[in-house]
Amino acid sequence: MALPAFVTKLVSDLRTERKNEHRTARGANVDLHRRLGSGAEVDANEVKRILFAAGKSDDDFEREAQKQQQRFAWHAQRVQNQQAVSDRLQAESELHAAQRALQAAYDKLQPAIDQAHDRLNAANHRFMTTTQAEAWLSDPENILDKELLEREAAVVARLREVNNELKPLLQDQARRQTTLENLQSHVGKLREHTSIPWLPLEMLGLQQADEAIKSTDAHVAAVRNELQQLQEAIRQRQQKQVRLQAELNQIHAEKLKP
Repeated sequence: MALPAFVTKLVSDLRTERKNEHRTARGANVDLHRRLGSGAEVDANEVKRILFAAGKSDDDFEREAQKQQQRFAWHAQRVQNQQAVSDRLQAESELHAAQRALQAAYDKLQPAIDQAHDRLNAANHRFMTTTQAEAWLSDPENILDKELLEREAAVVARLREVNNELKPLLQDQARRQTTLENLQSHVGKLREHTSIPWLPLEMLGLQQADEAIKSTDAHVAAVRNELQQLQEAIRQRQQKQVRLQAELNQIHAEKLKP
């Protein structure tokens, strides 16, 4: 039995109204996430109202908020890179112009240029393939020899330990070298003072100057001895560095084997 015309029209109007309400609710939900993503503060009651109208749960809200944050981040990166795109196009345009000028000026050399480009492309392809192969072969996930990885970890730990020992030694060496230079400058000035022949002895204070020179010379000798000890300690650790780095290089070479 057919419905009366006014009922049919009423149903159609209700469906249209529901669609419009749903479309409006979805638009409000999208606008909400855009405002939140841009840092705007939104009243909690407004959020609840929009979520209810759009039929969204709390989980939906959290998921869509994260997605909108990602969209803002990617959009910012795209805007930032737009200048790079422009620069690339400009560079390509300048390159093409230069290549055309080169073609016109050195037409006889074009076959040789083409051959060189082909060789370069082939070499680049081989280089990229080699790099990819080395990256895959050296990935711990692709290495069956776990003892090799344990050796590598142990060497890296020892190298880190040596580096940590070496840093304060180098700093101490620099400080003591500065101290030595200052002492040498000081004793030099003292010797210049005692070598002035025309000053009376009471003005020179030769005895005090001589004692100061002896004291400073002793200090210089002590600092030099400390420097020698530091240099020996540094040399030993630098030798360890070289040996450990060589061992790491060897391990890396083994990782690249099939």
